[in-house]
Amino acid sequence: MARQPGVKTDRIAGDAKFCEPVIRAITLLALASAVPATAQDDPLARGEQHFAWCYACHSVTPGEDGLQGPNLAGIVGSRVGSRPGFPYTDAFIRLREAGVVWTAEALDAFLADPLGFAPGNAMGPLGVPDAEDRADLIAYLEALSGESR
Repeated sequence: MARQPGVKTDRIAGDAKFCEPVIRAITLLALASAVPATAQDDPLARGEQHFAWCYACHSVTPGEDGLQGPNLAGIVGSRVGSRPGFPYTDAFIRLREAGVVWTAEALDAFLADPLGFAPGNAMGPLGVPDAEDRADLIAYLEALSGESR
């Protein structure tokens, strides 16, 4: 494709970097919607589908860093705000210093009301309002962390 007059290539590169998480989330949503109907009865499969929304900013692949949010591989049972190298907000630093651990209950409270759980966090008001969706998502994260309820 020929370069269009007046279009700066650095602007295109910047837009591509900005859109990468959105494109990744859309792709994962499309893939998640292709899960067979029998998987709809499995809380872990549903949790994996719900995580597609989270994947725009987070990963559960160990070592995959550099995203907008911290890597969530093995998050259940770990101390809040403890992922090495991630620049946490003061909200999560305070929780870490208070010794808060990501239990199923803490994750449920955070996902239900991120700003209520950690006022001033960068995730803002985004959350998972439906209790069953939260339970499925937490079950998925627990399975990846080697935890179970």
